[in-house]
Amino acid sequence: GYLVGDRTSGRIKVEDSSQEREFFKLIRQEDGDWKLEDAADNLLVRIKVRDYGAELESAADESLYKVKSRDGKTSLRDAKDQTKLYSNSPVRPMSFACLGLDVVEDVRVRAALLVQMQAVHSDHHAHDH
Repeated sequence: GYLVGDRTSGRIKVEDSSQEREFFKLIRQEDGDWKLEDAADNLLVRIKVRDYGAELESAADESLYKVKSRDGKTSLRDAKDQTKLYSNSPVRPMSFACLGLDVVEDVRVRAALLVQMQAVHSDHHAHDH
């Protein structure tokens, strides 16, 4: 996987190394939510802003994971509210949510998406203040 695209525009694509074949794209919505689509524009996962952090939902509106931030700890929890991953480092819930994109099978690509999302939010944060 190769990540390409303008981070600040809210579009991040995962392509092959030649950048000729697209695998996934992560697109920011006007309300601040994000959606993951495949190369044929099929919706795979929604990442929704929540007051506690973020929630990942399937295309069929099933809750997959929740990202909760509390007391400096950010956790990825499954549908049974079991913690799957957590971090004590400062990370935004929308960024951490990328680790729950199971449809992106390569965890290295998920981690790279997290970094790209964190950069998007950092850029916007800098412009807001």
